[in-house]
Amino acid sequence: MDLQIHSFTARSTYSGGNALVFLTTSMFVNSFANTVDNLAQIFAVAAMAGLWLAMWWRLVHNLVTAADPWIGPLIGVGTLAVLVAAVAESPFTLLGAAVLLFTAWLPYMVVESAGQAFRVWGYRSPSPQARLLSLAAQAVVDAAALGGIAVLLVTLGGEGRIGVRLGAALTLAAPSLLARAVHRSRTQPVAATVGRQVSVCREPTATGRQHRPRR
Repeated sequence: MDLQIHSFTARSTYSGGNALVFLTTSMFVNSFANTVDNLAQIFAVAAMAGLWLAMWWRLVHNLVTAADPWIGPLIGVGTLAVLVAAVAESPFTLLGAAVLLFTAWLPYMVVESAGQAFRVWGYRSPSPQARLLSLAAQAVVDAAALGGIAVLLVTLGGEGRIGVRLGAALTLAAPSLLARAVHRSRTQPVAATVGRQVSVCREPTATGRQHRPRR
């Protein structure tokens, strides 16, 4: 992302889309790890699910950044479907699902806000090490947020096979963390909006050229 401060709605859509899919995928992996005895199968499924989460994160990131008109309603419908399925079970299940969705949504919001601040600081700081420190700080915040959600879901999933389920949860989160770190390391911020010029990220293309600010 560039140095523009995205609206609350855009950040909420981004966070909601990631939280919804991260929760459902984590619950599936947690249940799988709790019922299957073969460790190789458990970690293979966790790794594949982690790759799916990384691809989903990049898709939501691109659609929200491009202000796609469909991504918000689709995520809203998906969230509503989860809540309707929960209320069909019981009011207590609905309350638990709502709390879990909010608990996963909030860290993504915090991470995006903190990452925005780190990116601005890294761009404006005269220190040559500022960009590396900014990237490291964002990686730490990402790991704390995603790892925290994963550990929370493992804790809520019961007491059996904690070690196996925790390892599967961390394996699930690793590809997303790696994808976010690589994307940010390849993204060079440019100046903020000036007049009608729109701030964009300079990202290397297949030809080696860089995108220029659109006017």
